[in-house]
Amino acid sequence: MSGEIREYTKLQHVARDEALYRLRNAAQDGSTDTVIIFHFGAASSKFGESVATYGTTVYIEKL
Repeated sequence: MSGEIREYTKLQHVARDEALYRLRNAAQDGSTDTVIIFHFGAASSKFGESVATYGTTVYIEKL
């Protein structure tokens, strides 16, 4: 028997949203304007679940 575990799916969505929120805040706290590329990674182990995100930020200057 297989199927979606809805609570697990919800947990993954919440973790992804939190990771993106933290990335966005880290970009705004520095000397950058925006995140242009980002990547999500998720891992499972006997110790729990983890979600990580990293990205490239840029400062946009008017010419």
